[in-house]
Amino acid sequence: MSSGPPPRGPVVPAVALGVLALVIALVLVVAVLAPGVGYLVVGVTLPLRLLGLLAGLVAIVFGVVVLRAASRGAGGRGTGVTALALGLLAVVGVVVAVPVVVGSEARAFQQRQQAAASAGPDRPAEQDVRVDRCAPVPSGYAAYLSITNSTDTRVRYDVTVEVLDGSGASRGFLVSADQSGVDPGATAQQVVEGSVGLGTDGSCRVFSASRGPA
Repeated sequence: MSSGPPPRGPVVPAVALGVLALVIALVLVVAVLAPGVGYLVVGVTLPLRLLGLLAGLVAIVFGVVVLRAASRGAGGRGTGVTALALGLLAVVGVVVAVPVVVGSEARAFQQRQQAAASAGPDRPAEQDVRVDRCAPVPSGYAAYLSITNSTDTRVRYDVTVEVLDGSGASRGFLVSADQSGVDPGATAQQVVEGSVGLGTDGSCRVFSASRGPA
């Protein structure tokens, strides 16, 4: 009496978790590259990174299990390879690509604003922004700002804050979203939140700032 083929392992969960992890990584990249959409998820960036990392790692483990079962004649080798590839791509996207994209976008933003500031006689917008304090929050990290409008028109401020660790090394960037306008000569308090490197315990500084119509 012949026995049936050995179990194929967690085929469906392996692929499902791989797809989920990769989608999370793509959403995080969109959150940086498309501010109009991305800022909708800025408050859950850190939980999404953790969820994407966990799903990717489990997909890798399940993919290996499926491949081992396939080597014993259970079939499903293609599915195992797919799950393994999706998990690896997601982990790389969450751990490496997302922080790199955040840093490059913040620096590109600063270069654009510096070019715009050099073309006009106005006082640089960075001089209107002061970081009062920064601290960990449930969504990651927050910088508490005081912004004084030195112009003669009502404007809004787009601010990028760099978070530094105790040694002065950069741990990430916080970017303001949909801030309200500030009247001429008035001072407004704003809070900028976002996800930075785990274990950050340092200070914040204004990385860049720009004015726009309110």
